Amino acid sequence: MKRIYFLLLFAVSLNSSAQNTQIVDTSFVNTSSKDFFTRNPVIEKVQFNIYADSVNYISVYPKTIWQDTTYKNSYFNNYESYDLSFIGDSYFFEKKYGRFPSPNKELAAASLNRCSKPSFIKCAADADSIKCRLEFNCPVKKEEIDEMVFTKVEILSGYKNGIKELQKKIETSYRNGSLFKKNRPVETALLFDIIIDNKDSCLKRIELKRGNYSPFAQFIMDELKTSCSWTPSEQGGRPVKSYTKIFIRLNKDNSITVAMPW
Repeated sequence: MKRIYFLLLFAVSLNSSAQNTQIVDTSFVNTSSKDFFTRNPVIEKVQFNIYADSVNYISVYPKTIWQDTTYKNSYFNNYESYDLSFIGDSYFFEKKYGRFPSPNKELAAASLNRCSKPSFIKCAADADSIKCRLEFNCPVKKEEIDEMVFTKVEILSGYKNGIKELQKKIETSYRNGSLFKKNRPVETALLFDIIIDNKDSCLKRIELKRGNYSPFAQFIMDELKTSCSWTPSEQGGRPVKSYTKIFIRLNKDNSITVAMPW
């Protein structure tokens, strides 16, 4: 499932212009996020990736999950990943760990006198130091490279008439239904993985990934199952099955927030 989602994102990000990638490796003392590790003493390291389109992924590695392999190396066999550019992942990350400050000054210094702004940044941080790799897409003459043609996703999946229409449908069912007339649930937030089928307008799969299962969570899953107004992604003129996330939050005023990464 996640492979499908990755391939879709990768295809969207491809650029047909002639470019040459330049790489800069740098390391420096951790002054930006040292307090983050003090507040979360069980964390061994944090890895974060920043893309030029402001998509920001972060992975958290606890200290207790190192294991020896048959190759006499150590590796992380479990970790948590979040897309901080998406309100759902950002909410659950900050609720659990607090804000993670990015080393903006150091990254800006490493980008000075380069051909462009970095198109991709990958960093690994621990309590003492941060190591980063910055990639720059520098323009080159067209005749210096072979032309490559990619088939990208022309139309991204979504809900017909927009996510606000889905939010309105869920809010109406919540307020008019009898399930929560007596016992209104408290403020809560839920994050689901969903698969939009390429054969019909219903969801193929719904899975609760973050937040607690409850009657309200089941109510939301039932609403998503019956909301058969989804449009799959299209690639090469054909509908394709696609994986994405959906964030649902019940607010204090009983309004409901619905958000998706795109």
